[in-house]
Amino acid sequence: MVFVGIADKQLAVSERLPADRLPKEYQAVDIRKGDIILMVDGKRMFTPEQLEKHYDSVAVGQEMKLGLKRGNDMLIASFKKADPSTLPQMKRIVMTADGQGDEGKPGGKALSIDGDAVPILELGVIFAAKDGAITVADVLPVPGVSNLKSEPHKGDRLISLQGASFTTAASLIKAWDNITVGDTVRIILSRGGKETLSVFAKPKAVGEVRLKGSK
Repeated sequence: MVFVGIADKQLAVSERLPADRLPKEYQAVDIRKGDIILMVDGKRMFTPEQLEKHYDSVAVGQEMKLGLKRGNDMLIASFKKADPSTLPQMKRIVMTADGQGDEGKPGGKALSIDGDAVPILELGVIFAAKDGAITVADVLPVPGVSNLKSEPHKGDRLISLQGASFTTAASLIKAWDNITVGDTVRIILSRGGKETLSVFAKPKAVGEVRLKGSK
């Protein structure tokens, strides 16, 4: 199972899940991060949306062939489409910094997060819940976001928001939404065992986030 995006104006593999997290149909498929996707089943593909639409049209069990470019090498990767219900459940997040673009335009970004996740634009981060902990899954390209005392990094752990701890993204975003714009926010993040308290007035969100459940 891979995630794709646009790199140097080409459709490319941006991430690949470890083999041990994939169904057997995909474990031995030779697709790597950075591979350029030229063709899928004999058709040129230029955007993630085209690839997703084609993938959805393929029947479970039907063979798919990808024409790839890896460095100077041209490769063919083939596999049979697995039953989507056997795949790890992911959440796709499409974010635009100005609220007008999309992931294929400047200022847009598409991410796929494993598990229970929620973006908080005012902090410029996506929080994800896993194994009872809330951590920073990714940092959003939101200009001018500097509310946190230190720049957030992937893997930072959320200790508390307004003195409360959380184990699910849903409970976290509910608590965040309950804070009125202008009210004081107190949030503690931890990195490498060192906790950092940030105190600031909750700002008004700028931008747009759309969530999509993946296939």
